[in-house]
Amino acid sequence: YFNETALRIMLFSLASISSHYELGIKPIFCHTDKHYIQVYVQITDSISDTEGKLGFLRHCPECNHRAVSESPILSCDLCSSNCKLAGPIWIGNIFDKSLLNISIDNSTDSNLTKLFEIAISESSMPPLYYVTDNISQNLKISSFPVETILSKLNENDFISSRTVLHSTGFRTTANVNEINKILSESSTENI
Repeated sequence: YFNETALRIMLFSLASISSHYELGIKPIFCHTDKHYIQVYVQITDSISDTEGKLGFLRHCPECNHRAVSESPILSCDLCSSNCKLAGPIWIGNIFDKSLLNISIDNSTDSNLTKLFEIAISESSMPPLYYVTDNISQNLKISSFPVETILSKLNENDFISSRTVLHSTGFRTTANVNEINKILSESSTENI
């Protein structure tokens, strides 16, 4: 999720610069392509538009749990190990659902429509996506197609979605331990 981290750092920088002029930002759409990062934002009249949307990313090197919070938290929620911190970064939403819906209604490009539909789907998901190959490699199991993982997570009452930021990436309300458990069990069932 390095590219998401990079775009969240970029959004923090834009928010920080805007705050010097007592302005805020509202991300409209963000995406990456290879080593390019593009963020589209609306500059707003109020600095309060960024309140609660700046914070820190933490990653646990022991269990691979990741989370964001407004204040720096050093311990892992899942295994209590020391986390690596990044920040400050933008922890708010990176997609504007209403504007993307309007864009879909006015689009004649099916690829663009699909991209915006995925962005809308993931807009209500927690920050920081997972990559199927990375999880499978850590579990020492064969990789699963993204759609299979999404289906298994949904069967276990977790909300999940693809991400526009990585072709084999997904977002979910499940934490890494829950994802690992579901995929390990699914691996033994030979999906």
